[in-house]
Amino acid sequence: DANDVAGGIASPSGEGIADLYSALRLNDSCIGRGFYLNGPCNGYSNACIGTDLNGGMACTGVREIDYLNKARGLPSTLTWALSNCGGGVHCLGYVYSEAVWKLY
Repeated sequence: DANDVAGGIASPSGEGIADLYSALRLNDSCIGRGFYLNGPCNGYSNACIGTDLNGGMACTGVREIDYLNKARGLPSTLTWALSNCGGGVHCLGYVYSEAVWKLY
């Protein structure tokens, strides 16, 4: 956010970095698992599919940063983020978080 030492990080990369902190700490690419009670996340028209690490339902959190667990099966790019969600910070965060998660 804008209230810490590096306030500028919140836009646009802050959401992607926050998602990475969560994913790496919990060893889970599903951010906020259990947020949606009635099905998987929608992923900005790139629905979450697949199963979790324990063989359960696809990501029920707010975001899935493993692009292989999403309908497109392709990494998010800046072009995709701008055309599918208007460049919102959560969507732009996919570009950062998916790339690092893949390296993990």
